[in-house]
Amino acid sequence: MLRLLQAVGIEPAATAGHSFGEVIALHAAGAYDAATAMQVAIERGRLMAQAAAEPGAMLSVRASLEEVEAFLGPDAGVVVANHNGPRQVVLSGHTPAIEAVDAKLRESGLSTTRLDVATAFHSAVVAGAVEPLRAFLDFIRS
Repeated sequence: MLRLLQAVGIEPAATAGHSFGEVIALHAAGAYDAATAMQVAIERGRLMAQAAAEPGAMLSVRASLEEVEAFLGPDAGVVVANHNGPRQVVLSGHTPAIEAVDAKLRESGLSTTRLDVATAFHSAVVAGAVEPLRAFLDFIRS
């Protein structure tokens, strides 16, 4: 998409991204050339897969953030990964914890959808990838 926009003469005045989108936003902003952005993407994926040794899952909930947070206690084992809009929240965590919260949400009448993802992104499940990715990014910047 970036290449297509550039081909028709559209250049961004600013860039932003969330999650993997941050890699592309950095490339679009000129922080990384295409080859380096690809290296970052590959290494990020490798480290995420390695860190996600325990099964993780993500769940989309059609409800307000406040409604969803009412089901999340400090021991729920689930975090808000994305607050996408007034009535759309994504949860992330270990699979059994997501399943338990999903059951509670559905019992209360809220609509949920399990996301088809490789693991529980934006949660403690992939926290092991943080330091190795930081070291890799430091290495490519030097």
